[in-house]
Amino acid sequence: MCHIMSNILKRGVSTITTRSQQYLLYRATARKMSTETRSLTGYCNRMPGPGTGGEEGRDYVIVGEHQGWHVKPISLTIEGNGTRNIARETYDFISRGWILQNGSFNGTVALEDGTNQQVLIN
Repeated sequence: MCHIMSNILKRGVSTITTRSQQYLLYRATARKMSTETRSLTGYCNRMPGPGTGGEEGRDYVIVGEHQGWHVKPISLTIEGNGTRNIARETYDFISRGWILQNGSFNGTVALEDGTNQQVLIN
């Protein structure tokens, strides 16, 4: 009986250690992601069509593929241009409703876990 309990305890400790190591690796990865600037692509939609008027624009920013984010992105803030939600679309996370100009812009992606990721929109 003691031998069986000993094996169970050993397995339990290694499981806890493994989970602790996974969590620490996750946090280190999240910290690294939040300190590096990620490059995003913005698109200016200048095609004429319905809905061209109004406050929200027709431009959008591709935030990235679903598997490219360890934590779900929830909003994008572009300096001097405001904040918009990020939607999970078929292949990518996308933020729509922007009025973008040509050039590059600094921004921040707010993540579901409360951290932020610095981005550069081209």
